[in-house]
Parts: sequence; structure tokens; C-alpha cells
Amino acid sequence: LFFPLVSFAQRKHGSTRKDGKLVDSKTERRLAQNREAAKKSRLRKKAYVQNLETSRVRLQQMEQELQRARSQGIFLGGGGAGGDMSPGAAMFDMEYARWLDDDGKRLAELRGGLQAHLADSNLGAVVEECMQHYDELFQLKAELARADVFH
Repeated sequence: LFFPLVSFAQRKHGSTRKDGKLVDSKTERRLAQNREAAKKSRLRKKAYVQNLETSRVRLQQMEQELQRARSQGIFLGGGGAGGDMSPGAAMFDMEYARWLDDDGKRLAELRGGLQAHLADSNLGAVVEECMQHYDELFQLKAELARADVFH
């Protein structure tokens, strides 16, 4: 067996790795910084992947809404009464259909909360979400009025 002769001064400024080799403080600090940078990189990657997943789901929802609007003949001259509709009015009709779907879900959630006797703070949060949902409707209607007054 061979044990390297290391003075106390050398050991004081560094440490030993698992394989027994000495690592000076500069290398030790660099390794620690690399570990920290790798950890931050993994966290950024995780957030990026989650953001991509959210965007993918949102895109799928928008594609479904577009498909539903096309099947209903709402989008860009699908015939019937909507044939001479302005693009702004067509967008409003599509957004309003989405809003109605969301409204049904939110009202069902509110009814469920009332029947389940939720705590006031939880119920308040649900009511606040419903109020924001109606604010969204008013914004949609304001945009429609700017785009097509006679719709």
C-alpha cells in the first residue's frame, strides 16, 4: 500500500476525493459552482417543459374550438345567416361559445361549492373567479362593439 505524503499545510487548503486524490480549494469551489449551475439548469428545463405542456394543451383546446366553430358554420362565411358576418363578429361568436362552455363549468363549480358548504374563503375565491369570468364577457362585448356595431 502506498500512502501519499501530504503535509498539513496542503491538507488544510484542500480536501480528498473518494478515490483519495487531493482537490485544492479552487477546484472544490469550481465543482460546487458547476453543481449549482447544473441544478439551476435542471430547474429551468423543468419549467420550460411545463410551459411547453401548458402551451400544447392550450393549442389543442384552440384547435377544438376552431373545429367546433367550423362545424357550426360560424367561421368565415359558413353559410346561413352567418355568411355575411364580419371577421370581428365571427371571432366574437366563437369566443362567446367558449365563454358559455366555461360559464356552465364555473356555475356548476359554484353550485357544488354551495352544496358542499365550503368555507367562506374558498367560496369567496370561487365567486371571485365567476366575477372575473363575467368581466371577460364584458370585455368581449366591448371588443365586438368596436369591431361590428350592428352584430
